Amino acid sequence: MNSGKAFMYITVVSTAVGILSACDEMVDRKQYFGYKPNCGEHQCFCVDGTAHCIGDMIMKIIPRLVRNISVLHAECYDFSQLNNESFKNIQELNLEMLHLRRNDIQTLSEETFEGLQHLSVVDISENEKLNNETLFKALRHLNRSNIVTLSLRENKIEFINFTLLEEFPNLQNLVLEGNWINSISSPNVMKHLSVLKMTWNQLRKKNSLQFCLQGRSRFPKLKRLYLGRNVLGRNGKTLQWEWTCLDTLEYLDLSNNTLIEVNVTFFKNLTSLRYLNLAANWIGKVYGLVYPPRLEEIDFSDNHLTRHPPNLCQHVRKHATFPTIKRLNFGRNYLQTLGTRWNCLPGIETLDFSRNDVSSIRKHTFSNFKNLKNLYLSNMISRSKTFDLEAFRSASLQNLDLRFNWIDFHEPQNQRMFGFNPNLTRLDVSYNNFSAVSIESIKYILSPLTKLEELVMQGIRLKTFPVEVLVSFTQLKVLNIDNNLIHTIEIPAAFTEELKNIQIQNISVARGLINTVTENAYPLSLINSLKYLNIQDNQFDCGCNMEWFRDNINVSGYFGSAQLLNWPENYVCSTPTSLEGHLFVDFRPEIDCRPINPFFVALIAIGTSLVVFLATASLIYWNRWYLKYLWYKWNKRKRSAHYRDPELQPILDQTQFDGYVVSNCNDNDFIHHPFRKMMEEKLGYKLHIWERDAKSGALVDVMLDAMYASKQIVVVVSNNLISDGWCKFQLDVAIDMSIEFGRNCLLLVVLEDVDFRPISKAWCVLLTKKPTAYWSDDKDSIRYKLCEENVKTHLGLPLSQINA
Repeated sequence: MNSGKAFMYITVVSTAVGILSACDEMVDRKQYFGYKPNCGEHQCFCVDGTAHCIGDMIMKIIPRLVRNISVLHAECYDFSQLNNESFKNIQELNLEMLHLRRNDIQTLSEETFEGLQHLSVVDISENEKLNNETLFKALRHLNRSNIVTLSLRENKIEFINFTLLEEFPNLQNLVLEGNWINSISSPNVMKHLSVLKMTWNQLRKKNSLQFCLQGRSRFPKLKRLYLGRNVLGRNGKTLQWEWTCLDTLEYLDLSNNTLIEVNVTFFKNLTSLRYLNLAANWIGKVYGLVYPPRLEEIDFSDNHLTRHPPNLCQHVRKHATFPTIKRLNFGRNYLQTLGTRWNCLPGIETLDFSRNDVSSIRKHTFSNFKNLKNLYLSNMISRSKTFDLEAFRSASLQNLDLRFNWIDFHEPQNQRMFGFNPNLTRLDVSYNNFSAVSIESIKYILSPLTKLEELVMQGIRLKTFPVEVLVSFTQLKVLNIDNNLIHTIEIPAAFTEELKNIQIQNISVARGLINTVTENAYPLSLINSLKYLNIQDNQFDCGCNMEWFRDNINVSGYFGSAQLLNWPENYVCSTPTSLEGHLFVDFRPEIDCRPINPFFVALIAIGTSLVVFLATASLIYWNRWYLKYLWYKWNKRKRSAHYRDPELQPILDQTQFDGYVVSNCNDNDFIHHPFRKMMEEKLGYKLHIWERDAKSGALVDVMLDAMYASKQIVVVVSNNLISDGWCKFQLDVAIDMSIEFGRNCLLLVVLEDVDFRPISKAWCVLLTKKPTAYWSDDKDSIRYKLCEENVKTHLGLPLSQINA
């Protein structure tokens, strides 16, 4: 294979792998469609007449599907050259909606859709190499009178064949988002189109948007027009298109463009316009004489408005008003003050100034808005904020949002800020400074709000459940105190009767520190009006303290009359460790918290004591020699402590033998005859041989006295000795004595070849590290003579010669 073909092969494989990886990220097969394919022949999932088939970038043909399928989503197929062969198995279905997404379509044959004549929705999206010309030729063979929605998102289409689309008489929704289109100018008319989505294209020039032909609309029934994420207004140019003919348009999206100023008069002929979206531009100036007659909402959020809101009425004729405008959004700008003079907008109901740099609000700022109902002032950037006592004065205000402002409610002035909102029904003061503010103080702060129906106080570090608030505000229907420091829900019995008469419907204490809910929460279950109780994502203790709460949750997840929201999947045990991560619904107090029979307690105690006694006795028995050795050493050290004069010490520790012999009884013939004769008769050493020299008395004491009275310990190593526990104990004592005296006291005399297979590592180390003499029965042999020399070298002069 030459290098060119190899490179091409690698490129194709890499592209396929990349697309397949993208499909894996896009399609969560288990989450959306069950654990196994349930229809078709390959990776198809069917639910309520909808099939979702995944081709894994290898399949070229849609498999056979069950006959009731009317909606098909086909993703990640190898449709690089799409034709009617790909749909041969589904042509008998009455397929109404076809969604082809991320299938790497490059070309389409003209007859591709000939067998699919019942389609009303066609979606061909996310194909980077799609050939525009073949696409529109294939679309021509659809049953054009049936098509209601055509979606061609993210295909890098550069032009639109409006001549063809004009032949779709009932086309109502045309989606062209995410392409490379730079113009929609054309002489063609689309009579029934109501939604046109051109978001994320390359529209920028004045003549790129042609909506009118000789004063008549190209889209006479267009209601929603999306032009966001283009380059409209580039180089500071204002909007100058001809909108006059779009008299049916109700929604206009110009967000995420490059507009730097807006003349609202430009939209005056959009006589049906209700919503104007100008968010996420670079707008720093707004002006105009006239507003569209039916306009209800303008979104100025995320722009570059600085210092104070624009005077929307500055150039309007005196006494002219536009009462239809109800909602204005100035969030995410750079406003520092909120002074407004909008006399021409008497119908304002909603104002949003969230995420601005407002540090103070003066009195009567909003009192001129006689119809104001909703005021959003959350996330104001400045940390130090001052509010005049009457800053929020408004007789009409119903909804006030003050989240994430760090307002200090310890300040006396801030505690009275709601005294001029008699009709407020919803208040959100989440994530402000209520630290160490008592429940009584909170009641005082909220006391003027007699009509309050919804109260949100998330993240204010509440430590106790505010039952006093529940009984004080009888109109309250929703209480949200998520993300606080409440550990348990306790309601004093004194509040039981009062709780029966309140109107609360929804209580949320989620994502906190609740670990126990005991009988003290019983009054909650008696609130007849309570429909929903949300305590999910807390730190539940699945122990016997929660037995009462678990017993009072029925199989449907109801606590009293209230449904536990997101039960059971979001109610998880945190403790004990054995149940951590388990669902609370699986906690079985009738099993885990059953009282233990005293008889079994006594039986277990007796059995445990017996086992401990037997184990201790067994341990003592098997280690009795070593325990006696430790006792012997302790007594010896205690006796030595009475004699401080070093001259008396030899009297205590007289050396009587040159060597203490450690051997197995089966080797006695060797010990008493050839070995004794060489050691005592020939070499002159005095040995302690157990059968001959042992004194009467306790076995271990006699052995230890003899070893401490010997200059060296001589171990006769044989296969018999290695398996002897008593000899192993004497050897351990000899090693310990070497450590105690700081010199080697051990000599090994190897009687025979030892079988190393069954012996431990300790024996192997001992045989290689300690002085060793190898015995030979042949007295004339070199080995015998070496054995004598090794013995004399290690034992030195006999005691008889030293004493002489």
